[in-house]
Amino acid sequence: MPDILFEVIGWIGSGFLIIAYVLVSSRKLNPESSGYQLINLSGAICLLAYAIYTSAYPFILVNFIWLIIGLTFFVKIYMNKK
Repeated sequence: MPDILFEVIGWIGSGFLIIAYVLVSSRKLNPESSGYQLINLSGAICLLAYAIYTSAYPFILVNFIWLIIGLTFFVKIYMNKK
C-alpha cells in the first residue's frame, strides 16, 4: 500500500509543477504571485516525499533546492504585502 501512495504523491507533485509552468507560460499566472509559489511549493513537497521514499538522492537534492527557492520567494512576497 505505501508504494502506491507514494507513487500517487509523486504524480500529483509532477502535475503541480506542470500546471504551474503552463499557467506562467500562458501568462495566466504571474511568476511573482503567491499562487504560483504555492503551486510550486506543493509540487516540490510532493516530489521530495516521493524522492525520499524511493531513495533517489539526485532527485532529493533537486527538489530540496526547489523547495528552498520557493519558500524564499513565498516569504518575500508575503513580507512585501505587509
